[in-house]
Amino acid sequence: MNYISTRNNQITQRFSHAVLDGLSHDGGLYVPESLPDLSGYLTNPVSYTEMACGVFTSFMAPDFTPGKIQAMLDSAYSSFSETNVVKLKQYDLFNVLELFHGPTLAFKDIALQFLGQVLSELLAREGLSLTVLGATSGDTGGAAIAGLAGNDQCRVFMLYPTGRISKVQEAQMTANISDNIFPIAIDGSFDDAQNIVKQLFADAEVRQQLNLTAVNSINWCRIMAQMVYYFYAYQLAHNNDRNITSLSFSVPTGNFGDVLAGYYAYRCGLPVNKLIVACNSNDLLARIFESGVYQPLDSKSTLSPAMDIQVASNFERLLFELSGRNSEYIKEKMAQLQSDGLFEIEDEIMASFRQLFEVYSISDTETADMMRTMSRAGFQVDPHTAVGMCAKERSLEENVICLSTAHPIKFSESIKQITGTDVPCPTGIAELLNGSQRKYNLSNQISDIKSFLLSRP
Repeated sequence: MNYISTRNNQITQRFSHAVLDGLSHDGGLYVPESLPDLSGYLTNPVSYTEMACGVFTSFMAPDFTPGKIQAMLDSAYSSFSETNVVKLKQYDLFNVLELFHGPTLAFKDIALQFLGQVLSELLAREGLSLTVLGATSGDTGGAAIAGLAGNDQCRVFMLYPTGRISKVQEAQMTANISDNIFPIAIDGSFDDAQNIVKQLFADAEVRQQLNLTAVNSINWCRIMAQMVYYFYAYQLAHNNDRNITSLSFSVPTGNFGDVLAGYYAYRCGLPVNKLIVACNSNDLLARIFESGVYQPLDSKSTLSPAMDIQVASNFERLLFELSGRNSEYIKEKMAQLQSDGLFEIEDEIMASFRQLFEVYSISDTETADMMRTMSRAGFQVDPHTAVGMCAKERSLEENVICLSTAHPIKFSESIKQITGTDVPCPTGIAELLNGSQRKYNLSNQISDIKSFLLSRP
């Protein structure tokens, strides 16, 4: 499989190059040159890793053989508490896909544990060293660090907004970390952090000197890895009820990566009625859905901080697909965003968007009410999962699966404050919270971040 940039569909790269680059040198995002038909995995009962191996082979060949992919999958998911990685459960009236059974108790473990294996293999093959540069609104940082800690061919610099993530999320980035890990707490928002990362990737001198790559969901490997649990959820639901022939998914959404994986699963043969995009009061996506105007505003702090994002980077990939893979169109729109702070999307493209997607903006009041409702029913849910549940209630769709993206312990302070109940603390989390922590406090000025990166040995 070859890969093209959303801003130049004429130049192709192999999978390994796309992963090592992270972000294309023209500023675009890598997407597959073509999309395979994966519908054969819908009803054929296989394990999660067997399904993942088949899906990944379509995107990773010829750079990786099925045998090598299976070995990396076995290693990546060996630390998960669920044998089949995810679990479909009934939470009162909601069908919930639990995605938080990995080492950092967040859905991002599913992609980042595998991406860590891929990067380690590629670096060993090529004899290279890499600098991973990323921005996190909470969970990406801990998951990336868990996947890459101790790799002496890879340094990890992870930017996150000071005071806008939970204590557990911060501890997973800063406690008892290895020498190749550099957590950077910046003044400002996640959008500030993400903008710094994009600017540094656009700096050819810095990119070459540090050999930068990305592990945010701008890296195609992240999207590819997350596609699998949509297919696996269908297999589980169909096994439970043979009358189910299609599904809808309610997805807590910030950077648009998780729900984009659902879109690509749909494009590869998954029968989807609707992809329900659940955002908080950082309502960029809801405003796009209503008006057809992409206009980021200042982000707000909410109960669901991992979604406090006003620049949904992965929306560029969706726009590329809905425009008929028109890279000139994408370049024009991204230039308008840079110069004017907004761009308008044509009616025919918006019609395609609305045909498959629904978008709902959920307030903190609604989120808290849902958390209390679920607590009274005997279930603890984190604020992001609650946002997804609220969006599902707004929709008229049936056969909806809500994605649960984080274990309740990651937001135990909020759950305690809102519901009055304590979340049992796993031993490993208690040890992290009590461990020695190391982080670097910097401004949100790109010059300060650049100097810090270049000064590290």
